[in-house]
Amino acid sequence: MRLCTQRWRHWKNKPPTEYFGWKDVYSTRHRTDRNVLDLLQNLLEQSSGHLRLMAEISTFESDCIDILMLIVKSNLWDYSLRFYAKRCLQLVRKRYILGQWDALKQGTIDFPIWKGFAMLAMFRSPSIELEDIDFKFNSLASEFIQQISPNNETLSDEDKCKALVDFFCRQKDFRGNVERYYNPSNSLIDKVFETRRGIPISLAIIFHELCMRVNVNGVSLFPTPQHYLLHFTSPTTDADFFIDLFNNGKIMSRTEVSQMLSMSFGLLFINFDLRPPYPLEVYARVLHNIINGFRRTQNDHEVLYSALFQLLVIHPHEPVEIYNLWLELLKHMWPEDAVVAGSLNFVGFHRPELLRNDLQEIREEYDKGSDRVMRRKRHNVGEGEEDIGDRKGGPVFEIGMVFFHKRFRYTGVIYGYDEECVAEEDWILRMHVDDLERGRYQPFYNCLCDDGSPRYVAEENIQTMFEPKPIPPEVWEDIDRKRFDLDCDRDFWREQNEGFPEGNQPMNFDAIGRFFVNWSKEFERYLPNKRLRQEYPDY
Repeated sequence: MRLCTQRWRHWKNKPPTEYFGWKDVYSTRHRTDRNVLDLLQNLLEQSSGHLRLMAEISTFESDCIDILMLIVKSNLWDYSLRFYAKRCLQLVRKRYILGQWDALKQGTIDFPIWKGFAMLAMFRSPSIELEDIDFKFNSLASEFIQQISPNNETLSDEDKCKALVDFFCRQKDFRGNVERYYNPSNSLIDKVFETRRGIPISLAIIFHELCMRVNVNGVSLFPTPQHYLLHFTSPTTDADFFIDLFNNGKIMSRTEVSQMLSMSFGLLFINFDLRPPYPLEVYARVLHNIINGFRRTQNDHEVLYSALFQLLVIHPHEPVEIYNLWLELLKHMWPEDAVVAGSLNFVGFHRPELLRNDLQEIREEYDKGSDRVMRRKRHNVGEGEEDIGDRKGGPVFEIGMVFFHKRFRYTGVIYGYDEECVAEEDWILRMHVDDLERGRYQPFYNCLCDDGSPRYVAEENIQTMFEPKPIPPEVWEDIDRKRFDLDCDRDFWREQNEGFPEGNQPMNFDAIGRFFVNWSKEFERYLPNKRLRQEYPDY
């Protein structure tokens, strides 16, 4: 049985260690891996039914995580396989996390605050493991206990708390990220452990959990406007103080906290409830911090989207602007998540039926072909209208070309085009398309920006960065023959590196795999996957 548990870490129903039917278990898990891989290959090759295939993969729940994780972490040549494996993995994780939030709201389960804090990050990064975060806490706790063990019996809770502050802030160098305060990574537990930098609430959550593990009693979270402290009250003495971890573990008296609140916000300490906050309040505040941080930095749409999605589940009574922003990101960047959005009850939205209709439309469009929802809606050509192709020449640029935007100075890659602007009229007016030198009657290109977001770009604004060469047919034949071989040794797939080194390609983000299998240094362009070539057969 040990062979099975070593090969597969995640189990929907883990068999007992001494189970003697290990061969049957091994065979079943191997078939599951094969089925998941076959479904992934079908997803890559079929032009429709993507949502159905991804939903079918997610029904394997934890039993499909290992094979998906293997593909995601392997440096495979096929970016598309890695992209869709990651999206399926995220779908499995999101189903689990949304279920946890719903159960917590219903009061049917309870878990420590650190676990919820970790799930906030796991929603975006499916490779995060709760066991790994738990191990980091245990390692810090064990190290601290070893340091104080000679005096552990005689130390009071107050002494142990102050010793833990010194250990946390000075020995382990956890501190406030003053230089990059608004970076959303300050609110992600894996990043805070990695960098030892955070904001007040993230540092407070981690320290609070450490107190629990080293048996320091009397420490609770204490939220204030624009800041977050810890409150210590001794269960045996009259000791009472506050801890400001963001400011190097500063110990503050009740009077000092009162003065800080009065000077900074004009608030009286007497108005504050010293009872610990509810966990959902803590999580909602973390998510609001991520959203506010993005508004200042604009540097990670995936972090923003993950925060918006979870916030609407945890705290559905959010302004309509939050719903609209979440729906816009879902539609254009994570359309497959429409399948799990049914977990939302939409009670905070003024017209929930409209939101449900939008999600249903996204689901239908996605299942017809996932690339469709990332394109501008086309208008039907009315009777008597001249054909666009007769009016203007064809597009100058091709699928897979990397370009530089002349006006906004970002880098992008082309994954589609229209022979004139076919966006909705309000978008055309809002973007001042008619003020362009060639106006709306020029080719417009569907592009992925260097932050992974889709853009719709006029031909006159495109400056190619390379000189792509024609690709002979035998190259496509070779690409289509490449498959992930499950029966090969797994270590080989973890180490192999057939593709062009990712660090040397012009763009490097996950969304590339939605449309392209790899970057070709020889042909100086991205190589479109099979579905994209089916949509543009004259490529």
